[in-house]
Amino acid sequence: MNVTSDISRSIFKINTSSGSGTGFYLRGEGIVVTNCHVILGHRNVALEDQEKNRFSAKVVFVNREADVAFLTPEVPLKRLISSWLIFRN
Repeated sequence: MNVTSDISRSIFKINTSSGSGTGFYLRGEGIVVTNCHVILGHRNVALEDQEKNRFSAKVVFVNREADVAFLTPEVPLKRLISSWLIFRN
């Protein structure tokens, strides 16, 4: 297992009309986790993987105090390894 390669496949650039940030994918939950300040004020965002493929996602949870947000991709991202699986081993 090439950990660096596997981790990079679970990392996404998150684009909004006001900026961008990063997040990581949790396959078991089907969500991308990011910081609240990255998506604040947006309900829909664009995810971009390491190969520049773009996916739409919806903001489904926001906690301003913890600065965390959950996004649900509009298409399943089954081909990706979960960050949780990498760090669990």
